[in-house]
Amino acid sequence: MTIEVKQGDDIEWNNIATDASAVPISLDGVFIKSEARPQAPESPTIPLFSVSSGDGITVTDGENGLYLIHIKTDDFKVGKYDIDIMYEKNNKFISTDVFELIIVEDVTNDGN
Repeated sequence: MTIEVKQGDDIEWNNIATDASAVPISLDGVFIKSEARPQAPESPTIPLFSVSSGDGITVTDGENGLYLIHIKTDDFKVGKYDIDIMYEKNNKFISTDVFELIIVEDVTNDGN
C-alpha cells in the first residue's frame, strides 16, 4: 500500500487493529507505536516521525480496535519512507505489513 501526502498537510489515519483473521481486536491494555524511516539510500536510523499511544495516536473505540493517527508534516522532507504500526500487549509485539509513505512538494502553500 502507498499513501501520498503533500508536504505541510496534516495526516489523519483512521485505523482498525485486527487479528490474523481480520477480526477487530480490543485495544484494552494495548500500546500502539508507529514510525517512518527513509527508504534506501537514505539513513534508515533516523525516523521521519515516531508517534505512540497518547502522543499522536488516540484510541477512538478501543472495544472495536479503532484508533486515529495524527501527524503534522510541516518539517518533513520530500521523499519516500517505509512505515509500519506496532501493537504491544503483555510484552508481546505484533507489527503490520510495511507500507510506503510518499511526501510530495506542496504547490500552493500558506504564504510563509
